[in-house]
Amino acid sequence: METTITGINSITFPHLHIWNWTIAAYLFLGGLTAGVMVMSAIANIRKSKTLGADQACCVKGPLMAPFILALGMFFIMLDLERPFNSFWFYLSFNPMAPMSWGGWIVLAIFPIGIMYALAVIPPELKHWLRFGFLKKISDKLNPYMVKLAKINFALGILLGIYTGVLLSAYLARPLWNSAL
Repeated sequence: METTITGINSITFPHLHIWNWTIAAYLFLGGLTAGVMVMSAIANIRKSKTLGADQACCVKGPLMAPFILALGMFFIMLDLERPFNSFWFYLSFNPMAPMSWGGWIVLAIFPIGIMYALAVIPPELKHWLRFGFLKKISDKLNPYMVKLAKINFALGILLGIYTGVLLSAYLARPLWNSAL
C-alpha cells in the first residue's frame, strides 16, 4: 500500500531493489539474536539466588544465540549471487557503510557468543557437553562469565542497531526510511 501511495517503487524507480524473503528472514533472526544476547546478558549479570541453574534465559539463551545468527547468515548466503566471494567483504572496510560495520559485528559475535555460551553452563549441566575439551574450556571460561556477559550485551546492542540501520537505509520502502 505504501508503494502505491508514495509512488516510490521498483516500477517507478527501476534502480530501487526490492529485498526478497531471505533478507527479511535474516533481519528478523538478527534482531531475535540481538534480543536474546541482551536479555541473557542482563539475566546473567543480575542473577539472583532464586534462579535455578537451568533457567532458560541464563543458560539456553546464550547457547541458542550463535545458532540463530548462523541460520540468519545462511539466509544471507542464499540471497548472494556469488556466495563464495563473500570473504572479500572482510578484506575492505568502509567506515561510512553500515554493512561494513555489521559484517564485523556479526563476525565478532560468533567467537564471543560461543565463549559466553560455554561460560554460563553450570557444573550440574556439564553433561550436555559431549567432548572433554569443551568441558575444560567451559571450566576455564566460567570465572570470566560476567565480563563475557558485558561484552555480549554490547555486541547484542550493536547487532540490534545494525539491523535497525539496515531497515532505515532501505530506500525502496519509504515508511522504513522515515523517522516514524
